[in-house]
Amino acid sequence: MTNYHSHITVTSIAIIPKGWKRTDIILEDSNKVQQDIMLTKHYCIGKAGVSSLQDITQDVVNMYNSLKAVRYKIEQDNEFSRNITNKEYFECHIKMYENDLNLTGFKRSRNPNQIIGNRKVYFWNKRWYEGQLSDINEEIGMIKDKYSKHILELKKEHVLIDSRHSLDSWWA
Repeated sequence: MTNYHSHITVTSIAIIPKGWKRTDIILEDSNKVQQDIMLTKHYCIGKAGVSSLQDITQDVVNMYNSLKAVRYKIEQDNEFSRNITNKEYFECHIKMYENDLNLTGFKRSRNPNQIIGNRKVYFWNKRWYEGQLSDINEEIGMIKDKYSKHILELKKEHVLIDSRHSLDSWWA
């Protein structure tokens, strides 16, 4: 079954809508920091009344409009088959404790609320706007092998819809 998830970026929120999860995220670059509040919801084609990507898109757009949000994204989590383009880009998120790695093309982010023990947890993120999935998987595989003892989680995602890529294009 094909899995998807969505993110809706809001400026503030008091009550989290049912079925959504709040995440605070800090994007970091050498000259700039941006903090966002994102709501996330997961979907699976064939479950909970979801039969198509259109069903997911409708649900996300309805919530986006009701919240008067600033951005929404819909991302595929598995069974990747679409071409990678500027509009439908590919992402990798690597969750680990280390914050000073030299991963070519990766940018750092973190959830300010996530600390395990007394250690901050960081995400190393990269976007590909072109390329073949086989080459990207090979690159990710080499990183996974090299840093396996540090990696807490690794996710690959294909962004199918990004309503406002300019919100964080400086970072990616």
